Amino acid sequence: MSESAYYAQCKAVKTPQKHTALSPEIKSLFVESRGSAGKRTLRDLLRQKSIFVGLYLIQKLMKQQGLFSKQPQKWQNRNKENGQILANHEP
Repeated sequence: MSESAYYAQCKAVKTPQKHTALSPEIKSLFVESRGSAGKRTLRDLLRQKSIFVGLYLIQKLMKQQGLFSKQPQKWQNRNKENGQILANHEP
């Protein structure tokens, strides 16, 4: 980092972080959904509470808080009885 860039950064006015009230709301809804709610689901849940925000803002706040949506995998029966067992081939 150059010397001028360092001093420019030091002199820059610290702006207050926007949307400080929205971050805990997103976190609580995410925890309430057991980690399965993504940005679209969170937007719908916030709209039910009369909070209207865009997808990009929700995505950005989720990323800042380290929230990643994980969807449950489809259950599949993995018993050998249902599968097909092939005989060994001899050359």
